[in-house]
Amino acid sequence: MSLSPSPFPEAALSAAPGEIPPSWHSAPIAACIAHLTALFGFQRELMRTSAAWLAGVPYWDAKQAIALHVLDDACHAEGVLRRLHELKAISAEHKQVAGIEELVRDLASARHGDEWLRGLYTVVKPWLVACLETYLADSDPVMDQPTHGLLNRMIADLRRHIGWFEGFQPRFSQFETTDSTEWLNYVKARLAGVVWEKGLLVAGAVPGLPPGFSPFAGITTVRRDRSFRVTRKSELPREGATFGEKRFLVFYNHSQEMQFAESLAAILHETAEMPWAFHYDLARHLADEVRHATMGQTRLAQLGVALTEVPMQTQHYEFRSNLDPLERFCLMTLVMEATAFERKRANVELFEANGDRVSALYESYDIKDEMLHANLGHLWVPILLRVYHDSRSVKDLTDHCRAQIAQVITEYPANAANMLGK
Repeated sequence: MSLSPSPFPEAALSAAPGEIPPSWHSAPIAACIAHLTALFGFQRELMRTSAAWLAGVPYWDAKQAIALHVLDDACHAEGVLRRLHELKAISAEHKQVAGIEELVRDLASARHGDEWLRGLYTVVKPWLVACLETYLADSDPVMDQPTHGLLNRMIADLRRHIGWFEGFQPRFSQFETTDSTEWLNYVKARLAGVVWEKGLLVAGAVPGLPPGFSPFAGITTVRRDRSFRVTRKSELPREGATFGEKRFLVFYNHSQEMQFAESLAAILHETAEMPWAFHYDLARHLADEVRHATMGQTRLAQLGVALTEVPMQTQHYEFRSNLDPLERFCLMTLVMEATAFERKRANVELFEANGDRVSALYESYDIKDEMLHANLGHLWVPILLRVYHDSRSVKDLTDHCRAQIAQVITEYPANAANMLGK
C-alpha cells in the first residue's frame, strides 16, 4: 500500500529549528525598545534646547525655520513614543536613560547662535541620521515595518533641515561670526563616544567643554538681526485714528509676536518636570506664534512696509524671564490670549466693513489659533499648579497674573484697556 504524498513542502520540514536564513539579521524586540526609548529621550531633550535657542539666534529667517524644525522634532518624538506604546513599552515616557540630559546640554552649550546653528545642523542632525540608519540596518524591515516607516520619515525631515542650513544666508544681516572650528571639533568629539546599544551608552571618557564655554542654562537676552532697530518701549500710539493706521497697528503687533514665541520656547526648556504632552502642545504653540509674526511681516510687506522699517520690541521677553514658568504660562494664555478675542473680532469687522478681505482672513486665522492656545491654558495651568506644588487656585493665579499685566500692556497696545478690565 503506497503512502499518499505529504501536503507540506519538504524544505519547510527539513529546515533545522535554529537555522537562520542567509543574509538575515534582526535585533530582538527588547533591544529595539531600548534603542527607541533612548531615541525618544534624545529627541525630547534636543527639541527643548532647540526651542530655547530660538531667542539666542539673531536671524529672523532662521527663527522662522527653527520653529518649524522644533515642531518637526516634537512630532518625531511623539511618533517614537506611540511606537513604543505599540510595542508595549507603556512607561517609556518616564524612563530615565543615563547620559541623555547631560549629552544634550553639552551639545547646546555654544557661546552664541552661530556656533549653535552650525553644531546642530552640520554635526548633530547628520549624526542622528546615521543613528537612525543603524537602527534600520539592525531590525527586520517586515516585522518592524511601522518603525521603519516612522524612521524613514524622520530621516527625510532631518535631511531637509540639514539641507536648509547648507543653503542658508541670513536675509537681513550677515553671519556675526565665521569661525566655529573649536565648537564643531568639541561637538564631534562629544558624539564620538556615544553609541546606541541597549539604550544610550557613553564609551570612554566624556570630553569637557572647551575653555570659555559654560553649560547651557537657557537664553537671558533675546537677539535680533543687526539691521533691525530694537527699542525698549513702544514708539507707536496704542490706537490709530484712520483705517490705514488701525490696520498697520494690527499687523505691526502681529510681527512682534516673535518674542511671544521666544517666551513660550523658554517655558518649554524650563519645565523638565512636566509631562511629554505639555511639551508637545507647547512646541505647536510656539510654532503658531512664529507663524503669526510671519503673517504680520507678510501683510506689512503686502502693504508696502518692510520689516526693517518698523521698530522691534524685545523687552517683554526679558520681563517674562523674571517670572517662574507657571506664572509666565498663565499670564500668556489665560490673561493675554484669553482676553484678546473681543479686540480681534472687532478687527475682523473693521476689515470687512472696509472691503479688506485679505486682512480679515489673516485675523480670522489668528483667532482660530488663539482659541486653541487659550484652551491649552485651561488644560495645563491646573496641571502646572499640581506639578510644581503651588497651592493657589487657577483663579488666584490668574488674578495675580492679571495684576501684573500693566507692565506688559505695550505688547498688545490696542487691547490694553480690555485686558486690564478683565
